[in-house]
Amino acid sequence: MSGDPGFQSRINDALAQRSGDAVISDVKTVVAREIEAVDRRVSIKATDYFTHSFIPDFVLLWNDDGKEATRDVYLRHNISNPIIANDLETLHEGGPLFLGLRASTDIPQETTERLEAYDDCLVSEARALEEFIPGHAQTVISQIVNESLMRGARGVLTHKQAAEMAKSAAQIERRIANQATPIVETSLGQFNSLFQREYSLRIERVAQLLWMSHGGQLEEFPGSKSLTVRLSERELTRLLPLILRSETIDNRLFWRQLGELVTLPTLESLVNIAASGNLDLLINCNIDRIPVSQMALRYSAPRLFDTPESFQWTIRESILTLETADMSLSFVSDRRRLAKWPSPGRPPTWREIQPRSAKYLIEGIELFGPTARADVQAQPIGGTSSLGNIDQMNAALGDQARVGSMSVRVPGTSRTVICDFERSTVDSGERPIDLRPLARHGLDLLYQASDALLEQLDLFFGDAPVFTDS
Repeated sequence: MSGDPGFQSRINDALAQRSGDAVISDVKTVVAREIEAVDRRVSIKATDYFTHSFIPDFVLLWNDDGKEATRDVYLRHNISNPIIANDLETLHEGGPLFLGLRASTDIPQETTERLEAYDDCLVSEARALEEFIPGHAQTVISQIVNESLMRGARGVLTHKQAAEMAKSAAQIERRIANQATPIVETSLGQFNSLFQREYSLRIERVAQLLWMSHGGQLEEFPGSKSLTVRLSERELTRLLPLILRSETIDNRLFWRQLGELVTLPTLESLVNIAASGNLDLLINCNIDRIPVSQMALRYSAPRLFDTPESFQWTIRESILTLETADMSLSFVSDRRRLAKWPSPGRPPTWREIQPRSAKYLIEGIELFGPTARADVQAQPIGGTSSLGNIDQMNAALGDQARVGSMSVRVPGTSRTVICDFERSTVDSGERPIDLRPLARHGLDLLYQASDALLEQLDLFFGDAPVFTDS
């Protein structure tokens, strides 16, 4: 990582001007642009004051997954000045940043002692920031380090220390891939020292996941073994493609740990992800953690080298999709995503679907004929459905009456899903449900799959957690 080598020179030039107003305007412009270059997602609000005793020069504002936060920035001419210790004593509330405009020499001992007491504050020099300006070949961890600097760095950060920290951030992923335990441990220790706990834990969580993705065992990870901190959506959308593109990771514990962080909207934000063994493992190991609102069945032209029984997960145009050789099942968190999808074909007649539906508890069904449409409620008797009134209504509408939709109880639960035969969708009803019952009902009732194909689906899902009603 490297920034503009003229940054300190531009600050010096601004400070050397004769006009006090020009000094203030130009210095604050240079510093604001440097802060923005380090973290473009931080909003910078400048005040009308300059190196004031107790009013900040800037207020940084950001939103981290819905959480609003701020940090005050106080400009000081030189952080080598012992007066910084007094600033820490009086202005430490909220963990501000004290930024020296000129190159510093030694940091007074009194300043470092005060920082031990007020350990969410940061004392740094402006030229240190340039070490964290994003380069062209950033790693996931270096991106997180850069974006955490203005928000959560603490302690003392000189230009020399910043260069070392930026180098560690750029190299740690390669060290993780090589399972270089001592070096990784040293780098994580540096990050833990530099960042407030909220930020260092997120960096460590990413490092832990990358460690396991490269075949490392959790018990051998040179950091915290038990981490529950969540990552932001932005961090996940950087991390997931890297992991999914790697060699197949046959480690169920790893995928369960990663699945703790992943939601269906997270997967949808990835836009397009090709089929892979890793994507199959991520979804199948976390089916119970991926609630879905609706599923749609679509037919496709058969593809070479696929067999009808093969399943694979993909993400296409921000939709999680389970594909086979001649059809696909698409799952969405927001049913509006499928509202304008074209109808794939004609709904079945009651006679066509009745034998297949006999194994389900049907709670309601919509029938329609050439001139009429009717909703029929089945009468549950002893855990099964009495279909006599459905047969009667079907006869009244004509033997060729078709099934528009059917409400079916998910076996072993109190949940009902709605199979819409006109649109070839299965809907979760009032609240989302895990995708397993939607997939199975879609294959069984909409696609009218053979027992062999349903068995293949169960084998594909493998030991994925079984849905339980909640």
